[in-house]
Amino acid sequence: MSDTIDLPNVTDPSLDIDGFCAAESISRSLLYKSWKAGWGPAFYWAGNSRRITHRARIKWHKQREADARKHKAAAANNT
Repeated sequence: MSDTIDLPNVTDPSLDIDGFCAAESISRSLLYKSWKAGWGPAFYWAGNSRRITHRARIKWHKQREADARKHKAAAANNT
């Protein structure tokens, strides 16, 4: 997958881990699992706190949607 994804110009604030998990309705353990597996959202450190920008959240959504389409297509080809 290409690293270049067109993103809108956003000014929304970044989210901490709790804010991201609440916004996405996922558990902290799933978020940490996604980072460990290499498919979690990009983040940056602000002191000792991880922050996820709105752009990183949108990019993560697009990547998850692309992966879902690939899995759906693969499953359709296997039936």
